[in-house]
Amino acid sequence: MSQIAVSAEWGSGSDPRSPLHFLGRRPAFLLVSLAFAGAFCWNYMKFQVVEFGWFNVYYTATPLSAWVTAFVIFLIPGIFVPTELVRPSSFAVLMQYLLVLMPVCFVPLFRQEMPLEHCLLLGAVFAAAILVLVAMNKAPRKIFPISRLRPDVAWTAFAAIYLVLNLIVVLTGPRWQLVSFADVYDIVRQQVKAYNGSAFIYAYMNLAWGMNPFLLAYAMCRKNYRLAAFSSLMEMYLYGYGGFKAMVFVPVLVIGSYLAVRHFGQAASKVVLSFFALTVLTTVAYVRSPSLLNITINGLYEMRTVGMAGQNAAGFDYFAYNYGFTYWSHLTGVNWLINYEFKEDIGNEVGLIEEGTVTQANTGFLATDGLAAFGFAGVIIIAFVAGGYFWLVDCTASGHDSAFAVAAFSVPAFVLVNGGFFTSLLSDGALLILVLLQFMPLVQERNDRVVDLAEDRVPSATVWTG
Repeated sequence: MSQIAVSAEWGSGSDPRSPLHFLGRRPAFLLVSLAFAGAFCWNYMKFQVVEFGWFNVYYTATPLSAWVTAFVIFLIPGIFVPTELVRPSSFAVLMQYLLVLMPVCFVPLFRQEMPLEHCLLLGAVFAAAILVLVAMNKAPRKIFPISRLRPDVAWTAFAAIYLVLNLIVVLTGPRWQLVSFADVYDIVRQQVKAYNGSAFIYAYMNLAWGMNPFLLAYAMCRKNYRLAAFSSLMEMYLYGYGGFKAMVFVPVLVIGSYLAVRHFGQAASKVVLSFFALTVLTTVAYVRSPSLLNITINGLYEMRTVGMAGQNAAGFDYFAYNYGFTYWSHLTGVNWLINYEFKEDIGNEVGLIEEGTVTQANTGFLATDGLAAFGFAGVIIIAFVAGGYFWLVDCTASGHDSAFAVAAFSVPAFVLVNGGFFTSLLSDGALLILVLLQFMPLVQERNDRVVDLAEDRVPSATVWTG
């Protein structure tokens, strides 16, 4: 049997007869990335400044030279960001590029809590961190000499752990209820305050961000649509316990990432195009009719999903350089050696400065575990740490179907856009997915094609002849 793999960075990888063929080229990725950034800035001016002024979302006159510099800083890592999502870390790097670096390049610049040059340097440091993640993504992977569990043993253990975690949620958690999107923030605050550090939270998050996404990705790869429906419904069921609205979108994220990798070459360009289209559509809908529905949709997508990293990175930057670094004393264990000098946890400290009340300012690990800990140097240090973790995920995924591996890791990768790295390891499924990818039997697509993830071949562009 011989293999003909169609894969080229600057042109091939998609059907030349397709109208989306142009998106199979690196310049197209840069173009749609530029368009996405421009659309976000437009939404910031037209929607976020208008509706979220109370949240310190505002615009300060910004020179044209600073605008141009910000766009250049954002685009430079785009020259190297992987556009073929053949590794789990490829998706994680793409999310960090789009949903962390992009808003960080612009929002602190618009707010200018710090001097203009400092805001531009902040964007440049985050861009350097993305380049570190890209470099780690391209590192050769190692297949660890660890035996995988037999299928019967592995799936029995998976079912037992799954059952135990669900029992912990049911027996120790709050009363299940239907939660409207209008009430999610109040409910989430209540749950976090009441159950912080409890067995319920650990079981709840590891089910929602780890086991259900893994099960759904497996179901999609094996074309077991009953199992896919079950795992999706279980995610909706968990939503009723904690009110974390992201759980409603977990099936969309897992299935969408699976289909993107399975059916598209240069999938990253299509992902960015989707973000761009959604940004334009939601902004146009709001401008034409600033109804409660359009305000809610824009708030959830433009402000909370896309803009939050930039908004809170600006707050963390101001906090770090005006109140002092934490030197990682905000982490349990490190605070045994280094005294944590602040009253509230770091997110609440930043929220207190931003809003004048104790409110959790969530953002990604580059700000939480880097900027707050040791300023600009801390951003680079934590990028190497996270890059090492992404490399381990890639190693454990070797041999698995690439679309399955990316989909299984898509939720932890997305959570890391808005969460601390060390916190996510235990409480958000980031460590659990590493264990599952390493010890569960190899997962391959249920058809006659063989996908060789270890050699980074693109499933959708691979033809087997025998």
